[in-house]
Amino acid sequence: LDAHVERRFEAEGRFRRVNRGLARAEHRDALAAFERAAELCPDEGEFQAYLGWARHCVEPDGRASTEAALRDLERGCALAPDLHLTHLLRARVLEHAGHADAAEAYREVLSLAPGMQEAKEALTRLGRRR
Repeated sequence: LDAHVERRFEAEGRFRRVNRGLARAEHRDALAAFERAAELCPDEGEFQAYLGWARHCVEPDGRASTEAALRDLERGCALAPDLHLTHLLRARVLEHAGHADAAEAYREVLSLAPGMQEAKEALTRLGRRR
């Protein structure tokens, strides 16, 4: 139990630090740190989702990186199905990649967080593209 708590504490600390770095566009550093956090706590959906988001941010237009990001994001959504943020990050990547599933992903966000303005705006934007 103590080892688990220590891993969780280390992962949480990394998560908080790299999340701030991700906001400052330090994507490669964030990716490395999220990889470590996900390794320390592989069943933490939020860590998995942010790992996918960081992969996307490092190389947003790369096919292989998008596929890897979506795998991480789908795992994150599966591990934390009620956390709207995991679904929002997945929806963003799907939209950027031009996937038809993006609208459904944003609708999932709204089912979890009905007031999420970003998801509402994205659905409007996607509706205009059709």
